[in-house]
Amino acid sequence: DQRALVEKYVELLGDTPPRLEVDFASPPPSSSASTSTSASTSSAYQRTTSRSGISLDCATRMSLEKYCRKEKISLFSLALGVMHKAMRAYSHEAFAIGTAYDARPSCFRDSVGMFVNTVLVPFGNCEENSKEETLKELHDRWTNSILPLATAPFDMISAAGYGCNVFLAFNVGIFSSERDDSSRRMKSLPKPRLRDQNGSDSSFSMEWEDFVGDGSINVTFESTMGHFPGIEERFQYIISQFLRTLP
Repeated sequence: DQRALVEKYVELLGDTPPRLEVDFASPPPSSSASTSTSASTSSAYQRTTSRSGISLDCATRMSLEKYCRKEKISLFSLALGVMHKAMRAYSHEAFAIGTAYDARPSCFRDSVGMFVNTVLVPFGNCEENSKEETLKELHDRWTNSILPLATAPFDMISAAGYGCNVFLAFNVGIFSSERDDSSRRMKSLPKPRLRDQNGSDSSFSMEWEDFVGDGSINVTFESTMGHFPGIEERFQYIISQFLRTLP
């Protein structure tokens, strides 16, 4: 029953605000960001719109997947945790990350936009929660508490006063490894245009996507809220901290 799902989801979301509020008073940094052998950075800025990208090469991807196996988490859960940690450089307030949940039956795998629901993943206020959630705890929360409610219609959740302006698009591992286009299992999930109750579509998104051909992952940051200063460097630092624990 959809109404029961929505009621449970509203209880899970609690007092999570519908937006992450940030205030950037400084212009974006120079596009000459630091690079390494495993990641390269490029950025562009125009008025309040910003788009930049980082490429995680095949070796880095393999290391991340090894880390995920060690911690018994999914690569999606790692991406969700990385985004949460990255956002904490700009705000300690509670907020939700929105992500697309694919509810398509197998017979509709080639349909775009159908049966795709926006799911909210809430994170509490840092100052009110002294204990930081581990990636394993986040993975378990996503798997056991949020996924069972993932088909609750987003429009009903939005009508209850919830929403997000921070979005994770995760399109890694959704294609088969064969090069033949006919072998693709499904198409990329779309990034929805999310608007708040005032009609504003200012938002920030992080997209992880396979670069077909060499096994690398492209990570794209896109913002209509202004440039998030140092987002590329912070992303690289968070990834490096996880990989330091590998033997």
